[in-house]
Amino acid sequence: MKQQMRYEQVVRENPQIEIISINNSVNITKSDGLKTAFDIVLESNTDLQEFKLSEYIIKEYDEENNYLKVEILPFKLKNEFFLHSYSLKLNCQIPTHSRLKVNNKNGRIRVDSLDLHMELANKNGSIKLIDISGEAIVSNKNGSIKVENSLLNKCIIGDRNGSIVYHFNKDVEQGSFEFTNKNGSITLYIPPSLPYDISGQTRIGSYHINLDQEYKKEDGKIYIHNKDGKVKIRIDNNIGGIKLFSTDKPEGIDVKVISAYWDKTEKIGETIKESMLRLEEDIKNMSERFKDEEWNQIKEQIKDMKENIVNFVHSSKGKVNLKLDKVFDKFGDMFQYMGDKSKKQENIELKKKVLDMLENGKITAEEAERLLRSI
Repeated sequence: MKQQMRYEQVVRENPQIEIISINNSVNITKSDGLKTAFDIVLESNTDLQEFKLSEYIIKEYDEENNYLKVEILPFKLKNEFFLHSYSLKLNCQIPTHSRLKVNNKNGRIRVDSLDLHMELANKNGSIKLIDISGEAIVSNKNGSIKVENSLLNKCIIGDRNGSIVYHFNKDVEQGSFEFTNKNGSITLYIPPSLPYDISGQTRIGSYHINLDQEYKKEDGKIYIHNKDGKVKIRIDNNIGGIKLFSTDKPEGIDVKVISAYWDKTEKIGETIKESMLRLEEDIKNMSERFKDEEWNQIKEQIKDMKENIVNFVHSSKGKVNLKLDKVFDKFGDMFQYMGDKSKKQENIELKKKVLDMLENGKITAEEAERLLRSI
């Protein structure tokens, strides 16, 4: 069954718009003039004839401060659909020159064809920006971030357990850009005409460089400069590769791969071989046990795996060119799946305990309702 509602609001120029959402996909595009519109679509496997979607949406407009807020009440919806599945989609049209703030969880965010200042935060879902200009602060956990044809002049992007892909537009003349990742690759597509000044480092992973300008390496970091260098690009990766591609070259041609530590100079010793074998065995054991073991055991496996990686790096003594970024790209998706499954199982167990306590008379119905809302 499906139910939908539409909310419209006329605002003044340069409005502040905030969207708060959980268990929802958010799509944002430009509107005509100063009118904003929000189309909210709810789908469920139960009858929605008597259900009033409007009761679960908060809509506020402060005319004096030109501030518009739309919030979906997730805990109220979870309680209503406790025994049923549901999905929610939010399609927004906002003025192209706006200040936008979105906080989302368990769903994707997509922003298309806008010139604005935005702050986007997501968890357990992807973020995608297309044909965007202005300024952006973007953070994600357990999901990818992709920016296409970017005309942004200031951007801070951070991810954890997901890849970052960023396409610069050739018309960008100056700006400041920061990319950080905890576990996943960072890939930048850079026009040869871009006046860039790049510095980057990855602690465990490799660099893939396919730019016209030569790089230099000092203190474990790479540096690349082109023209007047007014486009400042800073890259910091913990586990995963850094990939820099020129937009006028095929990715697979003349790609320079340099170590995240030192160049290959000697053969791999027996100690390094043993470390790699232990790492492979740990990954294999983790995959085999995942379905039957608890989350704490999985975390221990991951911890041991990371320790083995560090031991491998130190035991190499700077003589091996590490190419682990592809492995860790896959880890991001694995961590997301494990985290989602673990959290879902945890919520089910907590709800069962609350219902058992209610049945045994240990808590009242009001107390049970409050507990269920908080899960």
